Amino acid sequence: MTKEDEVVWKHFSIKRNDVLPFSGWKGSRNTLPLIYKELGYMKGVEVGSRKGHYAVEMCKAHPEMTLYCVDPWRAFSRNPTEKIEEHYEEAKRNLAPYNAILVRKTSMEALADFENESLDFVYIDALHSFNGVMTDILGWQRKVRIGGIVGGHDYFKFYQAGIITAVNAFTVGNNITPWYVTRQDRDPSWFYVKHHRCYDDEWI
Repeated sequence: MTKEDEVVWKHFSIKRNDVLPFSGWKGSRNTLPLIYKELGYMKGVEVGSRKGHYAVEMCKAHPEMTLYCVDPWRAFSRNPTEKIEEHYEEAKRNLAPYNAILVRKTSMEALADFENESLDFVYIDALHSFNGVMTDILGWQRKVRIGGIVGGHDYFKFYQAGIITAVNAFTVGNNITPWYVTRQDRDPSWFYVKHHRCYDDEWI
């Protein structure tokens, strides 16, 4: 077991007879920034920040790190431009006291801003369809270094969501083990410590 997984097991009280995905007996997504801090992670990305509420929680727990908040803040579905602009302004206000950098781009547009294996962690909370989630995982896990953490939000079944299917397919297809799902969240998060590369050199 790597030192990173040892820290995860400690914070989430995971037992050796657990089955994939490991969930342990305690811990929520707010435990993740405590793990980032203990492991000395200093640079990460949140994909899908909206009003910045979870970004604030991460920065409060680990104020020394630099967090890039990637979100296009563009109108979509039943969310008109005026409403999205309000979300953007609120995110700016909420994150102003911290080392947070707002990147107003789509997930795929922002990939080119970060070198492969340049991040300590990424947390994905953007599109919730199977294709959207899988595309985000495939793109952003490349940006996280070996020993960093790849994760995301909303690992549960709800209308038109493909998160569980996408995460399960990616972890099985790339022999990701161990990997984890938070227990003490209404909307659980999934994550894993990156032990090996899951890509070739033909994509960003």
